[in-house]
Amino acid sequence: MRSLYGWPLIRLNRQWLLRSIYKGEEVPFKEIYMTLISNAIKGIGQVPIERWQAILQKATERGAFIGIDPKKFPTDIGSFIRYYEDLKRYIPDGFDLTNSLSLSEFKEFVYENKGKYPVKIIFS
Repeated sequence: MRSLYGWPLIRLNRQWLLRSIYKGEEVPFKEIYMTLISNAIKGIGQVPIERWQAILQKATERGAFIGIDPKKFPTDIGSFIRYYEDLKRYIPDGFDLTNSLSLSEFKEFVYENKGKYPVKIIFS
């Protein structure tokens, strides 16, 4: 897998993320690209930008923020505008989705491998 998107990472592998942030354990990725919610609010208990930068520095080849100006975080609402251009610049090749699984193929895979992976998927 080349990319892990933020919300699934937090929801599915929160313990890994917390170990990386707070205990400084190694992050096993060549490239790490990260965007943060920069909504002009400094929240109580918010992880400081320096900790996020420390995770990016653990990438073995390249780590960078996408759309984020670390000097202005979290009050930089311009991050939403810069995100698109940064994404094209840092990850220009993207992914070919023409061979993606259909929903029925994905469901079949999930049911065939039930209990094999520590992931719970709820279909509504």
